[in-house]
Amino acid sequence: MKMDSNMLRKKIAKKQSEKHNNNNSLSSQNENKPPLPENKKSFLAVPGYNDKDDYTSDGYTSNASGYSDFTDTYSYSVYSDSEIESSTINSSLYSSNSSSLKDNELVNTDKKSEIKNSLDKVKSQAAIAKKKLINSRPYNYYNSHRLHRRRRPEIPKSIFAFRRVYFILGIVIGACTIYFATKKMDDYKDMSSIFKNVLNDIGMTDYFSSDFVANMAKIVGENFSEDDNFLPGRDLAKTYNLTAKYPIFIIPGITSCGLETWMDPNTESAKCSETYFRKRMWGTLNMPKAILLDRKCWLEHMMLDPKTGLDPPGYKLRASPGLTAADYLFPGYWVWGKVITNLGTIGYDSNNIIFSSYDWRLSPQNLEIRDGFYTELKMSIEKTVKLKKEKVVIITHSMGFNMFFYFLSWIESPDGGNAGKDWVNKHIKTFINVAGTALGVPKACSALVSGETKDTAQLGIFLSYVLEKLLSMKERITIFRNYGSISSMLPKGGDVIWGRRKTKAPDQKNENYERNGPYGLLTVQEKNSDSSNGNITSIFGSDVIPFLNEISDTNYKNFLKSTYSHDIAFTEEEIEANKNDETKWNNPLEVSLPYAPDMNIYCLYGINKPTERKYYYIHDPYSSNAASQTVSPNSEDFDSSPKINEHLGYYLDQSVDRNEDNIHNGIQFDNGDGTVPVVSEGYMCEGGWRMKRYNPANIEITTREYSHNPYLMWVRGGPETADHVDILGNHDLLKDILFIVSGNEHLVNKRVDSELPNIVKEINENMKEAEELHKKMLAEAKIESNNANAPQSQKPKENNDDKVVEENPKIVKIIEEELKEEKIKEKVVEEKPKENDKVIEENSKVLKDTEESKEEIIKDEL
Repeated sequence: MKMDSNMLRKKIAKKQSEKHNNNNSLSSQNENKPPLPENKKSFLAVPGYNDKDDYTSDGYTSNASGYSDFTDTYSYSVYSDSEIESSTINSSLYSSNSSSLKDNELVNTDKKSEIKNSLDKVKSQAAIAKKKLINSRPYNYYNSHRLHRRRRPEIPKSIFAFRRVYFILGIVIGACTIYFATKKMDDYKDMSSIFKNVLNDIGMTDYFSSDFVANMAKIVGENFSEDDNFLPGRDLAKTYNLTAKYPIFIIPGITSCGLETWMDPNTESAKCSETYFRKRMWGTLNMPKAILLDRKCWLEHMMLDPKTGLDPPGYKLRASPGLTAADYLFPGYWVWGKVITNLGTIGYDSNNIIFSSYDWRLSPQNLEIRDGFYTELKMSIEKTVKLKKEKVVIITHSMGFNMFFYFLSWIESPDGGNAGKDWVNKHIKTFINVAGTALGVPKACSALVSGETKDTAQLGIFLSYVLEKLLSMKERITIFRNYGSISSMLPKGGDVIWGRRKTKAPDQKNENYERNGPYGLLTVQEKNSDSSNGNITSIFGSDVIPFLNEISDTNYKNFLKSTYSHDIAFTEEEIEANKNDETKWNNPLEVSLPYAPDMNIYCLYGINKPTERKYYYIHDPYSSNAASQTVSPNSEDFDSSPKINEHLGYYLDQSVDRNEDNIHNGIQFDNGDGTVPVVSEGYMCEGGWRMKRYNPANIEITTREYSHNPYLMWVRGGPETADHVDILGNHDLLKDILFIVSGNEHLVNKRVDSELPNIVKEINENMKEAEELHKKMLAEAKIESNNANAPQSQKPKENNDDKVVEENPKIVKIIEEELKEEKIKEKVVEEKPKENDKVIEENSKVLKDTEESKEEIIKDEL
């Protein structure tokens, strides 16, 4: 027993020493490792753990409460599993062995089994805790973040990484904004010079060219210029002491007036008429709302009856009255707003500014038939002159010129106002024509042929698709041909004004003519049945009306014939006769100005902006539909939107693009205001009305051109724009208008900077040639008519020489030889025009001899 007990003690002592050494090594290892910080413990041990809870990265919520007690007990649980197990086992063994040493009692078999069970239990708990810890998101995030931070190199932070910097910058910018907002705009007038001085002070002018500094100074000066609706009127009122003198009547252009919905009592009005009662179908934000949400209702109201040119049954639109009809077409988009505001600065108000709004869709004749527009205008002018004791000033814009020019003939005609020839001289002091479409615009041709203009051609693929969905090409053609007003702006004067075949157009540059031939108005590329290119047809000024008649329906043909004329009257007798023909009253080349020697005319318009002059078309006659097949607004096809250019006979050839000739997207551009070419704006002012037959009273006419100089950052171009519409905000033009209406006309002088003098010279030469040819034709026609109406005894005797010549074969042979010689002469002239004169001079004697000999032979034979 002693041997057994002694051996047992030795084994126990040896085992205890080994365990003691193991504990010391474990403690030394733990001492070398840094302890886990408390924030890491709390990071891993989150109370309220639930396996079903979702993990939220922002709050770092984890499922750690299941092992929170374990992590508190085993402070180094973030280290390796072997360390956890060894520390657990050794601590348990150490506690059991120390108790056995104190008591000096042998451990029996039951005690060993308890220790073993406790060890197994601790191992299983450690394994479970380890598994949960490794699979936990906070643990993974911590390890990855710790490793990432160890590997990531430290980069110095930028100053803008601190929020304080943005806070300070916000304070500075806000303070500057408040400062500049409280300053008067007069302080910014010299901003360009201030900019130059700043660059000079900081020594930056040496690093930039003088052109760069000048251009930047100009841009800065433009953007700091005053965008004040009251300028220049406010300054002029102070400088020149301007005051209101003459009452003003304003006649706007096409699309400028608002159109609002009314009810038709004679028919059962559509439900949409009730919905939009007294709301504008054209103008204000109600217009896009109606187009997007109730497109068919909008189209039905905007259409006109194709036969009468008036309201279709059940639909009724009327022009909005008063100054609000066209001061702003949409919120923020001014039309006459700046003109009215500047007139207000010198004393004008609603009592002496009369805005003659009208339905711009109608022809002049239908305006009088439906609305009595000209009768009301006449009565309003007479009333104003009587009350104010002053004659009135008429200001027109764009198509407003055509409407007022029609009025000048209507007022004198017995079939119109029947007011006598001196009415205009008694009631109208000045006629101000702003950007007038006197001789028409090529844009009207393209609108009536295919419903396309520069604005639609430059939209691009996406916006063109959107436009086609909102208002298809077929619908646009139908609407434009039903609007009688658009045809009033077709080019007038034919080939004399707009160019002839085989000769350069008056407004065409020589280099353009040498490369592309004469201008014309349209060039049509025909397509064959196999889609290959066919013939090319050019449409010149005199061909426009026949061409439109060819591609249009019967309704439009009848309307065009009974409403307008686009020719030229060459004699005073013709002009006098045209005073009784209302189809001529819209054309300044067929009727004269009234006999009003006391009236003045001012032509004010923009130049130097690319303007539509000619169009390149494709005609596909083999398409399933043609452009001439317009649709009724009540048909099913009216509300359909086909694909772009599909099934249309005529459409712009946008592939034609030549920068050197100023051709873009199938459109030839020339000088003008963006809508009206110079030839249409200026010829009558500087050419036609200088002739006695067109201006019998020799009315004084002043022409002023405004060069287009848009500011870079201004949406509407700024105070120096000369765009067709935006010119109504041009400061120079506003100054001239204020001078005229205040009685300071002497301050407005002629200014022509374009090529208009050369254009006038060439047109006058064409006019003389056409006039001589026209008079010759009239003389021949008069002789024929006299011969036809003369009695039988007074008719000239029949010449029997022709019969003798026909019966004598020798004479016939001689005549045939003469004809051959004449053909040879013509051929020589065509092929060698320069040498032709020499040939004729050298052979003149021979020709005379041969002719004399032939005459003698013929006499002998007779």
